[in-house]
Parts: sequence; structure tokens; C-alpha cells
Amino acid sequence: VPDLVVEILSESTIDTDRKDKFYEYEKAGVLEYWIVDPDAKTIEVYVLENGTYILFGKYGVGEVAKSKLLNGLVVRVDDVIV
Repeated sequence: VPDLVVEILSESTIDTDRKDKFYEYEKAGVLEYWIVDPDAKTIEVYVLENGTYILFGKYGVGEVAKSKLLNGLVVRVDDVIV
């Protein structure tokens, strides 16, 4: 099981990514799950706490997404979202 999964949403898979995969990764024990939403221009960072994902942060244009799990991992939203 990976420690971190980064998912980039697309219109054709948004329901699967936000519901099915979210639950599957949570159940499998993936410690951190990032959802990159190009339409909303956001990155959501979820962390696993007591077997349940908690929203650690939601970052938009002009902001920097941060990992709780991997110290020093930061991503400028502007660098990922066009």
C-alpha cells in the first residue's frame, strides 16, 4: 500500500475518484490522499486518522498545498493547475 496517492480528477471519472477510490484508499490504509481538481482549481489533502480520512487542507490558486505525511513536500497550485 502506498503512503501517498495523488488523483487528478477528470469529468469522466469524478464520481469514481471522489467516492469509490476515496473509500478504497481509506479502507486500504493509504495515509494521505490528494485530489487535484482542475475545474475547481483546487488541491484537497486528506490524511488518514483512526481509519478515516480527515480534510487536512484545501488549497486554491495562489496557495501552496502541503503534505502532513511527507515533511517538506509542498506543491504550488498554480504550478499544477493551468
